[in-house]
Amino acid sequence: MAVSSNGSVLIMYASRAHVDKILKPSEVVNQYTILNNEQAESAVANEGLKGVEELKAAVRGKDMTAISTRELAMLGSMLYRLGLAEDFAATVFVAGNSDCDRQGRPRNTDVKFNAIALFNQKYQEQREYGESQPNYSQDKQLQAFTRGVKSANHILAVLSWFASSPGDDLALNVKA
Repeated sequence: MAVSSNGSVLIMYASRAHVDKILKPSEVVNQYTILNNEQAESAVANEGLKGVEELKAAVRGKDMTAISTRELAMLGSMLYRLGLAEDFAATVFVAGNSDCDRQGRPRNTDVKFNAIALFNQKYQEQREYGESQPNYSQDKQLQAFTRGVKSANHILAVLSWFASSPGDDLALNVKA
């Protein structure tokens, strides 16, 4: 807080640079990991993903444990455009590792990081935060964001499966 020359009080907020710190950078498997086509089909259906063929092509060969914010943002935009069921999930993709400068502008958008570990960490932190709030059961926005972060984990798992599935036939029995 500062006082101006005319005596009025000015509230000043210090801006700061930020980047999400990944606590378990070597985490590559978690409760969302997809191990077979049946799990992938179920996750695609549950998340309401559309444009499966386009998604497969977009992630072919990508490593979700070494991906940049720029790449995730492009996937998030694609997911949103394709009618992603959960809007907040697309936001998690676009934010990536949340690396920003003092003015809040994105920076280092081509730095690779482990999105599997980061998204899982974000969900755990968001869930714990939500549960610590006394009015969580009435706060529909907070609940929606928490569901979105969880959804982002499921979607990332599907994309990771698409990216690393052996062979060219990633056929799923899903109406896309």
